[in-house]
Amino acid sequence: MKITFPFLVLAVAAGLLTGCGESTSSSDGSSTQGSAAGGALDAAAKSAGDAVTDAAQAAQNAATDAAAAVKDAAKDAAAATTSQFQSLYDQAKQLVADGKGSEAVAKLTELTQKLKLTPEQQQMVSDLIAQAQKSLGGAADAAKKSLDGLLKK
Repeated sequence: MKITFPFLVLAVAAGLLTGCGESTSSSDGSSTQGSAAGGALDAAAKSAGDAVTDAAQAAQNAATDAAAAVKDAAKDAAAATTSQFQSLYDQAKQLVADGKGSEAVAKLTELTQKLKLTPEQQQMVSDLIAQAQKSLGGAADAAKKSLDGLLKK
């Protein structure tokens, strides 16, 4: 729409400048009204061309700035997600080390629901869940052996 407006102005200006009226001939036979209209038409065309060029440059600059802003926002979001993942993962890992496997599994489940994980992060979580379940299984086996030992006495 912005591009067609200068052309419309140009056409109207050309029509008005070359429109009805008596042309006078100069001594060399050329029309003074025609040359004035041609000069005005050339000036209007140059002005319209400059306006289109300026508008295109402004649009390009705005697009470049918007792209840079989106790129920066994406980097910030990725960094925040990675930081949040690492924090929750470390907490779950500590819970496994403390023998609190069920709490660790709950923390890891929260982590998978809360964040969109990369394939590497998903593998880390799966490995830690397996370790927590193994820890829970080992604790259950130890409790069963202890209970069996008490029952035999």
